[in-house]
Amino acid sequence: MFFVPSILEKKAENYYFQIKRLSRYFSTFQVDIADGQYVSSKTASLKEILTTFLKDKDLIKKIILDFHLMVKDYRSEIKRIVNFKRKIKLGKIFIHFNLYPDHNKLVNLYYKNIGLVLNPEDEVKGLANYYNLKKIKWLQIMSVYPGSQGQPFIKETLNKITQLRQLGYKYKIYLDGGVNEKTLLIIFKKKFIPDVACLGSYLTKAKDVELTKRIEYLTKSKINSL
Repeated sequence: MFFVPSILEKKAENYYFQIKRLSRYFSTFQVDIADGQYVSSKTASLKEILTTFLKDKDLIKKIILDFHLMVKDYRSEIKRIVNFKRKIKLGKIFIHFNLYPDHNKLVNLYYKNIGLVLNPEDEVKGLANYYNLKKIKWLQIMSVYPGSQGQPFIKETLNKITQLRQLGYKYKIYLDGGVNEKTLLIIFKKKFIPDVACLGSYLTKAKDVELTKRIEYLTKSKINSL
C-alpha cells in the first residue's frame, strides 16, 4: 500500500506550506479542489495554487501532483490542469462518478490518466452498469463524505474494494478519508485492501513532533511504501 498526503486548504499558500513540509517524506501528493457548489466548502482556485507552486522550482521538480476535483465544472478544471502539464509532474486527475462524466471523451480529448471517485452513497453496481470498468484504470473510494477533513471513517465503504475485486477489477484503487492509525488497523484486516491510501488531517493537522511519530508509524506498518 502506498500512502499519499491529501491536501485540502482554503488558501494557496497553505497548500504550498503543507506540501513543502511533507515533501521530505513523500513525493506524490493529492491536491483537493472544491468549488463551493458540488460540495459546500471552497478552496483556493487551481490557478492560485499552481502559480504559487511554480515560484519554487526546486520543489516542483521533485513532486508529483494528483488532483481530486470536487467540482461541478470538471471539464474547465481539467483544461486548466493540462495547460500546466509541461511545468509540473502531473499524476492522476480524479472526478466524481455521480456527475456521470463521459470518461472516454475526457481521456481522448484532454488527458489519459483520469480516474473516477465513488462517494459513500455510490454503489459499485451502479458504476459497473454505467461504465466499462476495463477502461477505468483508477478508482478512488471515499470513506468520508467529500468536502472537509476530520470526518469519521465509514468502514462499510471498504466493502466496495471487495466488490470491485470480485468483479475482476485489476487496476489501482485509492481510499480517501479518515485514514489514521486506528482505521488502518481495520483496513489491514480486510482480504482486499486499497493500493493507495490518502492521508489528510492525520498529517496536515499534526504538529512537528507528532508528525515525526506518525511518519515513523507509517514506515513501520507491515504493508507500506512511502
